[in-house]
Amino acid sequence: MPPVDTVGSLAALGKSHEMAEEAQDSRASNTLSGSESQEVGEPKASSARVVHKVVRLQGDDQLNRPVISLALSGLAAGVAITVSVFAQAAIALRLGGEPWA
Repeated sequence: MPPVDTVGSLAALGKSHEMAEEAQDSRASNTLSGSESQEVGEPKASSARVVHKVVRLQGDDQLNRPVISLALSGLAAGVAITVSVFAQAAIALRLGGEPWA
């Protein structure tokens, strides 16, 4: 499995949620300091507070989606997991007891 680029992922999450963060900062009970708020959009390693804030904002955005959208998303995730398990079982069955498998 390839390594996960957490720095790039956090930067992408931070940039995509800058507007959401600005809107929710006024009503958030645990606001970030000025330097921590700037870190949200910067492409570098971030503190746990910044990561928590980005993940919380993304979660809030997802919870504000329509119920049907959430239900279909959950259904799609369930189907994807089921198909991956069946695919793994089919591959294992096809390969059998091969020594290189």
